[in-house]
Amino acid sequence: MISIQLGLSLSKNVFDVLGVQGIATARILGAALIMSWLLRIWRVRFDWASARYLFCYGASLAGMIILFYYAMARIPQGIAVAIEFLGPLTVTVLYSRQIKDLMWVGIAMTGLLLVTPLTSPVDDLDAVGLLWAFGAAICWGVYIVSGKSAGKHYGMQTPALGMVIAALISIPFGAEEFFSANLTPGVVGIALLIAIISGVIPFTLEMVALRQLPVKTFGTLLSFEPVVGMMSGWMILHETLAMEQILAVLLIVIACAGAACTEQEEQQTPVKQEPA
Repeated sequence: MISIQLGLSLSKNVFDVLGVQGIATARILGAALIMSWLLRIWRVRFDWASARYLFCYGASLAGMIILFYYAMARIPQGIAVAIEFLGPLTVTVLYSRQIKDLMWVGIAMTGLLLVTPLTSPVDDLDAVGLLWAFGAAICWGVYIVSGKSAGKHYGMQTPALGMVIAALISIPFGAEEFFSANLTPGVVGIALLIAIISGVIPFTLEMVALRQLPVKTFGTLLSFEPVVGMMSGWMILHETLAMEQILAVLLIVIACAGAACTEQEEQQTPVKQEPA
């Protein structure tokens, strides 16, 4: 979580240099190249019957990353992360059969009301940024559902294949912005560093954690990522949140942690960590 949020904070620092779409494309492409080499995707036997799941998985991954970057360009990092987590929360609730999950939805909605421009007395949250974050949340939900189907056919190599598809989708939109920037060795190095910190390292650590930790523990710990994002934004980007916004993040964290515990009780699919 620290690695992912640190990479996001570094990304926001170079938005002015590479552009939002440019840095998003650089992150996706860098992660795709590294993960493809590590997981040897050229050895994969493609099953064309499952290609639609794989394409949906890669497309939702591209949308999740790009829309989140656009959101983070307009609203604080912690708020953007918290709203994005509504995607996994929604998937968990939709697949749940327990009434108690409605309580988690109510808690999350209360948090959302605290940061919406219609109800919040704080005027520094951009409405378009909030919409981008909601879009990223929807993509994350689709990513989880499609990833489960694609993973049955492609196993551990699914994230790398999805990242390649995401790169092919994002390159036409971000290549011009990236290559038209002042690409000094330092800027290229930062872009590569962001791809490694935001993608390769978290993905590797996640695989280790999933083998060592119970799913309930993993899902509950993952729910604290909005707090990590809030702290990273404060320490690196000097983003300060009002008390209403901090409370909103905490309410969404509580809702996600509660839903993760409920999901484990039902032995459903665990909430997935955002890759790359």
